[in-house]
Amino acid sequence: MLGRRSLVRTNVKLDYCDVKACAGCPRLSKCTKGTYRTVTRNEGDAVLEPIAKRLRENPEILTQRRNTVEHPFGTIKQSMNQSACLMRRLENVRGEFGLTALAYNIRRALNQVGVKGLIAAPSKFWRNRANPPAKTAFRLPETVQRWPLGLRPVRV
Repeated sequence: MLGRRSLVRTNVKLDYCDVKACAGCPRLSKCTKGTYRTVTRNEGDAVLEPIAKRLRENPEILTQRRNTVEHPFGTIKQSMNQSACLMRRLENVRGEFGLTALAYNIRRALNQVGVKGLIAAPSKFWRNRANPPAKTAFRLPETVQRWPLGLRPVRV
């Protein structure tokens, strides 16, 4: 029997109780001090239980996941000097981390395929598409002298 629902932050907690079953139970005094027992669960516990069971049966999955996931965060913290966020409020931190993740991904792509491979990737992608984007003339200001990483864009 469902007793009540309560919202704690974003977790929905469900309180279960069965007054009739507890009334005739011989262990009631060991189970609770009241007249019936209430069991509180999160709304998503039914989804999380099979995952927890799978992790108990195969703990090496968690070790592999840790090794896979922790490497980018360690690299971001150490190599990119991002040990803490400079912004406050959730939407600002999401934006800051999004830019950090973008920089990490570009840096990783440069290390894996190089500058020439990264520049050639869009043309390989659009070569076999039915409607490639229209080519537009992009002009850079003449005042630009230096470019990051020593790269200069091609002028049209």
